[in-house]
Amino acid sequence: MINRLSRATRKRRRQQGGFTLIELLVVITILGILAAIVSVSLLGITSTARKNALLAEKQTVQTAFDAMLHDQHVDSTTLATVGGCDGTTYTQDMTHFPKNGVPYQAPDANFDGQVTVLSTHYLRQTRTSDAWYACDSDGNILQRESIRGTPTPSPS
Repeated sequence: MINRLSRATRKRRRQQGGFTLIELLVVITILGILAAIVSVSLLGITSTARKNALLAEKQTVQTAFDAMLHDQHVDSTTLATVGGCDGTTYTQDMTHFPKNGVPYQAPDANFDGQVTVLSTHYLRQTRTSDAWYACDSDGNILQRESIRGTPTPSPS
């Protein structure tokens, strides 16, 4: 009797069986293809998000810079000579904006000896996320993106 049960159990196990090697390879291949498709689409999304974030940050810096110039009564005719906005020196440190190492000096006659720093008075952060900034003689903000944390060198 016991012998018959063990034979029946063995027969049932053989009939149920597991997955074959081919079936497993097919499933793994399909999962690999799906993972590749998802990763490619996610890379496109992150690239678009990074570009949008850089554009938003540039607009924020431009607005803050315009507000600073307005508060200091500076127009574009005196900006190039007084503000150091030559479009060649880029910085991520907004306490030294617009010219790296030389914070903006207000040119008006009522200047009280205080240096006007863009980040302290007009921006919340002192460093930008991934971009370097300069301004040109017309007061336009120029942005250079750093690639994966490596700073983009300033033009000579």
